[in-house]
Amino acid sequence: MSSTSLEVHPQLFFCRILYGTALTAGMASIFLLLDWLSLDGPLFDGVYFPERRMKLHVMAMCSFLVVNNGLAICMYRAYRGTKKLYTKGIHSLMHFINVIFIIFGLKAAFDAHNYHKTADGAPAPRPNLHSSHSWIGLATCILYTIQYLSGLVIYGLHFTSPADRKRNMPMHRAFGLVLFGMAFAVTMMGITQYSIWHTTCPDWYCMDRIVVNALSLSLTIFFLCVVIIVHRPEWRRLPLPEEVEKPLESASLTSVDTSVKSKRILDSGSISHSEFDR
Repeated sequence: MSSTSLEVHPQLFFCRILYGTALTAGMASIFLLLDWLSLDGPLFDGVYFPERRMKLHVMAMCSFLVVNNGLAICMYRAYRGTKKLYTKGIHSLMHFINVIFIIFGLKAAFDAHNYHKTADGAPAPRPNLHSSHSWIGLATCILYTIQYLSGLVIYGLHFTSPADRKRNMPMHRAFGLVLFGMAFAVTMMGITQYSIWHTTCPDWYCMDRIVVNALSLSLTIFFLCVVIIVHRPEWRRLPLPEEVEKPLESASLTSVDTSVKSKRILDSGSISHSEFDR
């Protein structure tokens, strides 16, 4: 199937609808996250007070490990008409930014535990890596970094042959989608854990609970849209016409090269015309 025929495929309209829904849900998640984390005090006071950096951890992981990660995964299919060089560069840059903020988010979580204080200001450090959320989250972050570095070496720096890159692509896609699922799951675990510890309003329908439930719903919608977009093989990006080697041009170049070589052989007298005709 050619690139042109795929562009007019009726189901591509559904793909665009899903991507628009994912964008809307992702942006809504960011705004809801900012609103939720600001309900019980300033959001960025953790910059100056290490014991208050758990909010920065939640913000970094939700925004980059889930939302920006999902948008990077959809880059090739969402912008089908853009040159692969550009989409590939943006895809790699987005994952690089994710790795930076993942490291920042992990540091913020450890600082919040190590510098924790009681209500009267006395130091009261909390243990690190004491929950399933922390174990699965740390494993997800490590695997995500490995996935990024391997993709950079194989597809960005071209340290492998084209055949090896093509052979490795299904595994690269599958492992990236698995990591996206792990990131979503561990983020939902973290939101639940943070909500239990920091939501103190007695009413079930208080603003804190409404916002965190809306945040969880928007992240779920975003996750499902990304998975559907990436899972459908007919929505896979096809090479643009200028990215495909034209058979006629390559065949004519081959025939010219053959004629030149044949003339050189005949002129050298190594074989006769009758032998060449056979």
